[in-house]
Amino acid sequence: MLNVIKNRIKGFVSASDGSATIETVLMVPLFIIMLAITVDASLTFSNHTQVMRAVHDVNRQLSVGKLSSESEVIAEIQSQLLLLSPNATITALIDNGTITSNVSFPLTDILAFGNISSFEDYSLSVEAKNYIEY
Repeated sequence: MLNVIKNRIKGFVSASDGSATIETVLMVPLFIIMLAITVDASLTFSNHTQVMRAVHDVNRQLSVGKLSSESEVIAEIQSQLLLLSPNATITALIDNGTITSNVSFPLTDILAFGNISSFEDYSLSVEAKNYIEY
């Protein structure tokens, strides 16, 4: 009877069944976290590009005379970014023949996995300057 127990313990210790399961349990959460970080970084760059494009387009509209005031610039930028970030802070300043627009919004507005508390204090800012041509 004692030999049977010893053989079972020896067989249990030397068995390699299930070792892939343990490695998978350890690696899959790490892979998912890395995937989430990659997705968030990609979305941040993509949304930054969208905001830059919107701000440049609206500044260009003012510089060629389609828009005529700072309030129109702010309203147009706000309408273009409403779905992207409702918490955006937009400023526009016409000074010495240039239009300068600045958009700032919390980074958590554009992250897919925005529940990460370490990003709550960060914001994304975009500034564009154009000469007024008319």
